[in-house]
Amino acid sequence: MGLAVEDLSIIENEVRRMEQCIQVFLDFARPPTPERREADLLEVFHRALALVEGRARRQNVTVNVEAPTDPLVVRIDPEQIHQVLVNLLLNALDALPQGGAVNVQIRLNEKKDSANGSMEAVGDGCPPKNHWVQVSIRDNGSGINPHICRRLFEPFVSNKETGLGLGLSICKRLIEDHGGAIRGQNLPQGGAEFVFALPKEETCRPS
Repeated sequence: MGLAVEDLSIIENEVRRMEQCIQVFLDFARPPTPERREADLLEVFHRALALVEGRARRQNVTVNVEAPTDPLVVRIDPEQIHQVLVNLLLNALDALPQGGAVNVQIRLNEKKDSANGSMEAVGDGCPPKNHWVQVSIRDNGSGINPHICRRLFEPFVSNKETGLGLGLSICKRLIEDHGGAIRGQNLPQGGAEFVFALPKEETCRPS
């Protein structure tokens, strides 16, 4: 007698989960070299958002987006930055199992420095103003466990009971391979924020 449909569905889901875990390890061990080209960062973001919108609705999470209306063309590997965005959005949803809000801000930095909460410049000799784009993803969940705040981007460090602890480490590697920077922190009003900045054009790499 064959297996019931429900059993087959469970097996299929477990196989997919194991495939995802294996892929995470492969990405960590052998990250592909970025294949950069000019791409609209807003299109890459909305493609990532489309993947998580269904889950957001099921969890009663509102996603608010503040972004330019015109295309924001950046020289990136679109698939790698898409991976970063999906990971950060899913992390935000993980922090809101009972509902809440995720606020996303995408903007072109007007300065190299950290004024108005911008990322600090990545090394000397990098492009002057208007050459950096910044993405901020905030949630109003319970925040990051203080014990791991300083180790967020280390391999196998996770804020989740069942997490592998590789997602943020891979994100950091991908962003830095693009000459950018990423950080995460708890917010004074509660919740957590992850911010990454990317050079808008080919630029220097931190030494």
